[in-house]
Amino acid sequence: MGLTELNALLAKRRSTKSIAGAPVHAREVRDVLGAVFGVAPSGRRAYGSARARYPVSATLVVGNVDGLAAGAYPVGKGGVLQEVAAGEFRAVVAGTTIDGSWTATCPALLLLSADMTAADEEFGWQSNGRGGRFIAMEVGLIAQTVHLAAAAIDLGTVLIAGIQSGAARRLPDNVVPPGEELVAVMPLGRGAAEGPAASSGS
Repeated sequence: MGLTELNALLAKRRSTKSIAGAPVHAREVRDVLGAVFGVAPSGRRAYGSARARYPVSATLVVGNVDGLAAGAYPVGKGGVLQEVAAGEFRAVVAGTTIDGSWTATCPALLLLSADMTAADEEFGWQSNGRGGRFIAMEVGLIAQTVHLAAAAIDLGTVLIAGIQSGAARRLPDNVVPPGEELVAVMPLGRGAAEGPAASSGS
């Protein structure tokens, strides 16, 4: 991709809270995950991470994806989906957000979580809370990469970081790994002309 193509993709990238409930295809979801979480021969990924630790975990919550059963899929190395915990989890995830109740009808939700205590302990020699800051930066880098990968195949998404901590702590362990904190939710689906919270952003 040359600079012209990159600029066109950056211009196309938008945040949207207007996502249709119509299904997307498993291939599209896997393409986004592969682009974001793919691992180069050097071990590096498409986004930066302090000391190349990559402590942010990803879980794909599926509700309406052709070719994938409803449930929660841990995203493994290279963006590969791991064994599903079958069930409908979109509503309970939406309930952990401050203003994202509309995500309960989105085809899929990408959850980003991390062990904040472990991160703070590892980087505690720098300053208190430094690990959490690095987690936040990594989530931002992942989110931008998800935005670009989704835009490249005409899917919509938005970073939802307004999480209710108490509700998030009650999520099942097969949705957010034990010991980890839900940091952000990113819905994936086709942009809709109208939606329950129709808006777009930068």
